[in-house]
Amino acid sequence: MWGLVLGILSLACFGLLAGIPGIVVSASARRRIRESQGRLGGGGLATAGLVLSIIGTALTAVALVIIVIAAATHTSSSSSSSSVLLGR
Repeated sequence: MWGLVLGILSLACFGLLAGIPGIVVSASARRRIRESQGRLGGGGLATAGLVLSIIGTALTAVALVIIVIAAATHTSSSSSSSSVLLGR
């Protein structure tokens, strides 16, 4: 159950802060469910939590890369345009 909650939170607003723990909790739950030989249920919830956590983590990582690239591009273009304006 907690893996699913963390997976949803990773998509909604907390990104890596909920996604990474969501992956760990969900993977652990799936392993315990598999090792219980049918005594424990909730495999679908654990799988959904794992999938959502992975998607939330991946989307956050991609967004961070885009932000870094945009910031680097903006910094280099603003410094070159200020050089043009100053006649350098």
